[in-house]
Amino acid sequence: MKRAKKVNRSVDRDYLRTVPLRYKTVKGDRALPVNRHICDLQLHCVITFASQLDQVRLSKAVRLSMDAEPVLGCQLVENRWRQFWRRREDINKLEFCRVTKTDRPEKALINYMVAPYDPYNDPMVQIHIFRAESDILCIKANHIVSDAGGLKEYIRLLAFIYRNIGRDAAFKPQINLTGRRSYEQVTEFLHLSDKLKILRLSLWNWFDDLYPRKNWVFPFILPQSTIDRTFLIRRISGDQFRPVKQYAAHHGFTVNDILTACLFRGLYKILQPDFKTPLRLGVTINLRRYLPGRRGEAVTNLANLFLLNIGTHLGDTLEETISFVHRQMTIHKQNYFGLHLTRKSIFRIQWLPISLARGFHNFVLRLNRFLGSKAPPPWFTNMGLLDRKDMEFGELEITDAFMSAPVVYAPLLLIGATRFANSLTITIGFCRTSYEEKKLSDLLDTVEKEMETIPDLLHKQSP
Repeated sequence: MKRAKKVNRSVDRDYLRTVPLRYKTVKGDRALPVNRHICDLQLHCVITFASQLDQVRLSKAVRLSMDAEPVLGCQLVENRWRQFWRRREDINKLEFCRVTKTDRPEKALINYMVAPYDPYNDPMVQIHIFRAESDILCIKANHIVSDAGGLKEYIRLLAFIYRNIGRDAAFKPQINLTGRRSYEQVTEFLHLSDKLKILRLSLWNWFDDLYPRKNWVFPFILPQSTIDRTFLIRRISGDQFRPVKQYAAHHGFTVNDILTACLFRGLYKILQPDFKTPLRLGVTINLRRYLPGRRGEAVTNLANLFLLNIGTHLGDTLEETISFVHRQMTIHKQNYFGLHLTRKSIFRIQWLPISLARGFHNFVLRLNRFLGSKAPPPWFTNMGLLDRKDMEFGELEITDAFMSAPVVYAPLLLIGATRFANSLTITIGFCRTSYEEKKLSDLLDTVEKEMETIPDLLHKQSP
């Protein structure tokens, strides 16, 4: 393996010599670039502090994080045969942390989150501070290199480096040279019999995804567009969200079951589908659930997707919908949850030229549209809990934090959710030229109203 040359005099020569100049890509790296036409490939984590960060120290921490996780200091390069990661030649000329002083930090934050981004040439991670009396920190990550779970692991690393630089200015983190970025770290325990069962389940899931040949689709405006991007951000306070956690614990549900059920009911009230339309919702699965400590070996994509189908009947009450969702999720969790083959499985074939792999991928997409519905149902990604302990930047107090999924383009609609402390934040990234903002806001209003009925359910069932 090639080793890095001298970059500048401020970086220890022996330390830097261990950083590889080139990496092989893994399946997610090869598959995700084909999604540029459906989303902007940007993930964000936004952390609000009660005071101000040290910009110089944070800049140094970002630079060192690109050595600790070497793929973050690379660019994705393509040739006719395959893709590979190549160490950036301009890595020490990058601006690692920008600060914008503003009296309207939330508006400046949204403008930054939707700014154009080149996933091939821009840095894999970008850091921006929006400063008023206190700081809002936005960490932007390229979805090609990381999913939401990987971004959480990166934040943990960045905060760790920031703290240690505060104690020792010469601190250098360990370079992750052995951590795998592939799905092998999840699937290596599978036997041949397991793989055959997964293949059977994959075929059945594919059939269930396609038939009946109709979906409920959030109304969008033609012609489809990728401009005028923005975010809707809805914060659910601790007083509103705490009963959701209590109800889940009392009945053996998960918080995700309840959020998904509320979203099903919100979509049903807005879309009013006919009685023959299957109620499907795309959901994401974090495959780190199978790993020790639910952590990957390196920053990467370790997620999968599936369509949750609860049938054609929503249920007359929220309680019934939660039960439908919980039952279906339990069935999936008992059957290699998230390990089914994806329709991008062709990208596992290392020797196949990338152009042929993409051609095959596009063929499968066209086949799916021919066999199934012409437009996809809405999608929901629960990015989970942001743990305060993983975001300790020195002694600074954190007052709020949330993550956002990429802005997706019509006819896709993606709703994201994140928990922090006792609160919940729901986000929707969309193009104003494709969706009516009021209808999306009405959807979030309806979901919030469904959650507001949970305290009544608790009181009703109390002895």
